[in-house]
Amino acid sequence: MLIWLNGAFGAGKTTTADELLQLVPGSRLFDPEYVGYLLRHQLADRPAGDFQDWPAWRRLVVANAAELARGTGEHLVVPQTVLSLGYLDEIFSGLRAAQLPVFHVLLDADDGVLRSRIEASEEARQWRLDQLAPYRAVRRELAAAADLVIGTAALTPAQVAARIAAALPGRPAAAGPSAAGSGQTAAAAPPPAPPASAGMFRSPQRYRGGVLAIVVDCADLGRSARFWTEALGYTAGRADGRYQSLFPADGAGIEVLLQRAADVKQHKNRLHLDLRTRDLAAETARVRALGAVQLTAQPVGEDGWRWHIFADPDGNEFCVLQPPHGPGG
Repeated sequence: MLIWLNGAFGAGKTTTADELLQLVPGSRLFDPEYVGYLLRHQLADRPAGDFQDWPAWRRLVVANAAELARGTGEHLVVPQTVLSLGYLDEIFSGLRAAQLPVFHVLLDADDGVLRSRIEASEEARQWRLDQLAPYRAVRRELAAAADLVIGTAALTPAQVAARIAAALPGRPAAAGPSAAGSGQTAAAAPPPAPPASAGMFRSPQRYRGGVLAIVVDCADLGRSARFWTEALGYTAGRADGRYQSLFPADGAGIEVLLQRAADVKQHKNRLHLDLRTRDLAAETARVRALGAVQLTAQPVGEDGWRWHIFADPDGNEFCVLQPPHGPGG
């Protein structure tokens, strides 16, 4: 497996990679920067603003990673910022074609945190600061494409690495010394997920081509976020312009993305959410108390299913359903 640590400069990729190597047995570091250094010498007569823009860099990253993994039989940990979704898709497609599974992790933090971390070092300071705006421009798309998103602002590199190790597919939690100091090992549980404001552990819902999310149009992000977080038991992430992300409280599952829209809804939705419950009466009363408008006076019934149709504060229809067999069935 190849574990790709992506994110802006200052997000903690290098320090997290060092910690992760200690938690994933049979792993080694692969740094694609060295492929770039090689090409800068070999292609000095064909300058590029960023060595990632050379097609040869992307192809050689794939070739080197595949050969390194094949030759050593080890997992690869790759700390490398790549902001182009096209470049990422090219690299990851090549790696998967070489039978090397990829686990893509986005390490995220807000501008203030990133800036303070970058300014604490003199290494390429201005160039790294200049990359913050390009990261902001693609942050949402990178998060949607990642297998795991972790906010690093309130976490140490060791904590970030522990969350990554725990989320790796098909791998148990890392082992460590027991609290009693007996020298035996015990499964190390990852630290609890912090609230969304401190950076949320995210394990998105996958589909065969990437990550699944549901987008809901609204007129007022705050009003819609209050309704849907209460209705679904979700947590609100950071608002970003006209978008507001809502996540399951434990970070794992489908994101609901609220999108502020200027137009007014005029027709019935052709796509809607179903809230399936074992107690139709209780759930109907609950969502109505949150501000939903009940559109059906009596439950609709079909093949043992019973449901009510509601509208959220922006008129978007959704259903509250009870499956056959009734409460507790």
